[in-house]
Amino acid sequence: LVRTCHDCSDGGVAAAVAEMAFAGGHGATLDLRALPGASAVQRDDALAFAEAPGRFVIAVAPKDARAVEALFVGLPFAAVGAVRADDRLLVHGLDGETVISTRLHSVEHAFRGHLN
Repeated sequence: LVRTCHDCSDGGVAAAVAEMAFAGGHGATLDLRALPGASAVQRDDALAFAEAPGRFVIAVAPKDARAVEALFVGLPFAAVGAVRADDRLLVHGLDGETVISTRLHSVEHAFRGHLN
């Protein structure tokens, strides 16, 4: 059921989603409000980039979403985003506003160490 999975131990959930997006060649949308524990955090950056080795982001086909959700009943699990058909990475913050909007090639370029 799981198409891809990435841990959030290096750069948090935003970094994990970004790496998954450019590795797969598809954009992604992430809604920080949907993350388990989001209501206890006051800042978008703290929530987006908090490193948590026990947290994972998985991608599943929409047709498999209910089956996957059933596997995680009783655990801190939530649908927090979606794969996009374009090359954009969008992150919506705690107030619902877009806090990150960029193209995947920019993210990958920075990730590979080319900050110029």
